[in-house]
Amino acid sequence: LSSAAKQDTVGSLAALMGLAKVKNSRCLKLDGSEISEKEYSELEKKVLEGTLVRKLSQDHFDSCAVSQTVSIPSEGARLVLDKSKLKDRLGTSFYKIGVFTKGGILLNPAKLARSMVGTLPDNVELYENTELLNWKKVTNNIECQFEKNQIKAKKIIFCTNGFLKSLNIKKNFSFPITLTASMTRPLTENEFKEIGSPKEWGVLPIRPMGATVRTTKDRRILIRNTAEVKNPYTMDISKLNKRSKLHLAGIKKRFPNLPDNIIENSWSGIVCRSGNGSQIFEKIDNNIYAAGCYNGSGIGVGTLFGEQIAIMASDQQSDEISVIEDRKKPNWLPPQPFLNLGIYTRLAYERIRARSDV
Repeated sequence: LSSAAKQDTVGSLAALMGLAKVKNSRCLKLDGSEISEKEYSELEKKVLEGTLVRKLSQDHFDSCAVSQTVSIPSEGARLVLDKSKLKDRLGTSFYKIGVFTKGGILLNPAKLARSMVGTLPDNVELYENTELLNWKKVTNNIECQFEKNQIKAKKIIFCTNGFLKSLNIKKNFSFPITLTASMTRPLTENEFKEIGSPKEWGVLPIRPMGATVRTTKDRRILIRNTAEVKNPYTMDISKLNKRSKLHLAGIKKRFPNLPDNIIENSWSGIVCRSGNGSQIFEKIDNNIYAAGCYNGSGIGVGTLFGEQIAIMASDQQSDEISVIEDRKKPNWLPPQPFLNLGIYTRLAYERIRARSDV
């Protein structure tokens, strides 16, 4: 990171961690006073201890350049794992080098969502499997049309992420990407021992089109190695089965001794992307709010943005809102068919770059 970008990143993270505040792109103490050079150095250490800040470029940890010598500072060596250490932790010799991020957890997002639903307060009504077909603003009210009924509200918050565009919300600033994934049945005792009986882990790729792989406590393997521009409503079982074969190929690359019929479930889902990796968070009208476009990081960023957009819609303010609003906004995207042409081209390019990590 450049010096300016590094200071901006450290300041933003420090604000999110409650260590400092940011105003007009300047990092300040919580009381609003200036931070000395020595105090900033100490603040930077605290931020780096709490998170891993890095920017990987083509010449760092490139899977096509693993034969090159990589110089690692001794103080950071504990975060970098070579092929042998990765095999011990992951149970596969597929990966050649990796960066271990401390403090990460592996969770089931469906269980998280269901748990949140189960603890909703009495003043919240939840309507599941209720698709919003269209909406319009009439005077000072929002009229929402569903298949069987209509809801009128004084305020509305759009948090539909990949479906923001289809609801005509910031449609020229984000676009949906369809992902597919598969999960195996639980490994047998012998299969699990054969790969070294590893603890649960998660691996993220360097390349955007590389494979995301997880192992779970109940000895399953989960893989996601596809990303495409596709209408999610047209992903029928035959198309999903074709992508499941790509998932199986990715599993077999990493665990060649596992059987061919090991996949138990496959599914598809939507993520939302912007042209510059920024998120949507704003008050669109006096009673219309929107948050989304998490660029594949919805659990953490989505939780934060969901909380803060609700605070904003309640006509309140917070330090976190100030930090979020101080960040770059998504850039404008060209109209169709130029947008899809650009996305297809970029995905094809990224797919070629990540071909060794699918």
